[in-house]
Amino acid sequence: IMHAHFGMEGYKLIDLKKKLNIPLIVTFYGVDASYCLKQARWIDRYRGLFRFADILIVLCEEVRDRFLKLGCPPDKIRIWDIGINPNEFRYQKRIPGDKVKFLTVARFVEKKGYFILFAAFKKTLDIHKNISLTAVGYGPLKRKILAEIKRLKINNYVELIDTAKIDDFDRLF
Repeated sequence: IMHAHFGMEGYKLIDLKKKLNIPLIVTFYGVDASYCLKQARWIDRYRGLFRFADILIVLCEEVRDRFLKLGCPPDKIRIWDIGINPNEFRYQKRIPGDKVKFLTVARFVEKKGYFILFAAFKKTLDIHKNISLTAVGYGPLKRKILAEIKRLKINNYVELIDTAKIDDFDRLF
């Protein structure tokens, strides 16, 4: 079995799949299921991929619907919900005065909205001092994000954790 991460890589494997005559599974994550679907050349390539891939894994119904509109056979699409199941966490009543902790886990890239998050956190912090924010991720905007945290003077309330340097995620919770 070949498993391609991202549609662009799946497209590149079509000829090898044909040559080896083995199943091809492609998992779509983000840009490959959004931006690429606005590009004529990728739409044509994906239509070929839809013919030859055996299973296409998408992360939500919206992407499934996009693929169906492009002619993807519905029986090839699988939705993989990788979100957190809130039912796995026991509700704990908040005690007035306890610190409220915010957590975000996302790449340090523009589309994840870190600068909007920090501006909103700053406004909240101006009203409620007993809060904190932990941001976990990696990516090219790390330096700019650190600079923004410092510029907003929220560095005593925000912890930035680079996923490349963490091996125990349990400590975050």
